[in-house]
Amino acid sequence: MELVNWDRFFVHFAALALLVALVSCTPARPTNTDDDGSSDIATEPSVEILTQSGRRIDYFVEVARTDAERARGLMFRNHLDADRGMLFIFPYEAYQSFWMKDTYIPLDMLFIGSDRRLVGVVANAQPLDESSHRVSAPSRYVLEINGGQAEKWGIAAGDEIVFHDIPLNASP
Repeated sequence: MELVNWDRFFVHFAALALLVALVSCTPARPTNTDDDGSSDIATEPSVEILTQSGRRIDYFVEVARTDAERARGLMFRNHLDADRGMLFIFPYEAYQSFWMKDTYIPLDMLFIGSDRRLVGVVANAQPLDESSHRVSAPSRYVLEINGGQAEKWGIAAGDEIVFHDIPLNASP
């Protein structure tokens, strides 16, 4: 007759329960798509940054596609979670310019070309600053994240940007 080692059983059970809890907290990304490319898994729009040093950083994003959404941006917000941001989508690539009018939190602005490569970063744009913030290259997308994140994660021009569940149409 074999005796059950209850201590070992409970350790394995606890490890399995922790694994299940962690997996259930992980946001879903589509893993199966239909023939038309659509997914049957509902997911939140996100941006994945692949740095040249091999780091991968994910941000869940609100998407600003219309003139009104782009004009409001992150104005009047007092907080932005560390894994959140706003992606501005423009109808065509151009020299984009941003300001911090009525924006209460410092932001990093990541300017992204049509080829989904980072073309420049404005770091730590200060709250309520009405001066123009831009980079020296045209961009079609701009990702705003908490100020200091680009430096913290080593995000720089040339990094690859991957969009997940983001509708790319934009109105002028």
